Amino acid sequence: RYNLGVLDNDNGNVNRAMKHWMISATAGYNLAMIQIKKGFARGSVMKDDYEKSLRAYIDSVKEMRSEDRIKGDAAFEMQ
Repeated sequence: RYNLGVLDNDNGNVNRAMKHWMISATAGYNLAMIQIKKGFARGSVMKDDYEKSLRAYIDSVKEMRSEDRIKGDAAFEMQ
């Protein structure tokens, strides 16, 4: 979804790109949330949509956290 947003944005379809990025951010994708934040700063995203996307992003990131994942990341970084 993020890449579809990039393509739409490059083709000048900013509103459609923001929709793709909102879906991607809801799945916990950080780069999509960054694009939504930029869109909010430019006025392409309404405050309600930004807040909704941010809440969904945070919920998704929290949901993905687990003790095993943290241990795996630590073990990977030690290599």
